Amino acid sequence: MQFKKSALIGTALTILSFPLITNANLITTNNTSEYSSVQIISLSPNRCSGQAHDDVGITKPHSTTDTSTTDVKALCSKTPCIAKILMETDYNSAKTCSGNVIDIGTAEIDDLNSDVVTSINVTNTHYSVTGNGSNHITIDKIQ
Repeated sequence: MQFKKSALIGTALTILSFPLITNANLITTNNTSEYSSVQIISLSPNRCSGQAHDDVGITKPHSTTDTSTTDVKALCSKTPCIAKILMETDYNSAKTCSGNVIDIGTAEIDDLNSDVVTSINVTNTHYSVTGNGSNHITIDKIQ
C-alpha cells in the first residue's frame, strides 16, 4: 500500500511540474559592449523588442535579460516568430531598432509556449550567437 501511495504522489508531482518545465523564459546573455534588441520580421509591420514595456526587449552590454513567456508571446503573437538580432551602440537605437544598428543574423521560435530557439543564422562574422535548441541564447563579439 505504501508503494502505491508513493507512486501516486510521484506521478502527481511529475504531472504538476510539466507546466514549469515547458514554460521556460527566454534568456539572453549579451557579452558585448553594445546593446542588443530584436526586430520581429515575421510580422507586418515589423516590431522592435525595445518598444516592449519596461525595456524587457533590450539586453544591455555585459548583462543578461530574462524575458517572460508572456512578453515573448505579446511581441511575437504568432509562429514561426522570426527575429532579426540587432546590436546597437546606444540605448536610443536599441529602443527603436533604428539608427546605428548592426544586423548580426536571425533567430526563430516555433513554439511560443516553450520559448525554445529553434534556429539561429549568424550573418555577421564579427559576432557569435549560440543557444540553438534551448531557451538561452548568448551573444559574443569575435575579436
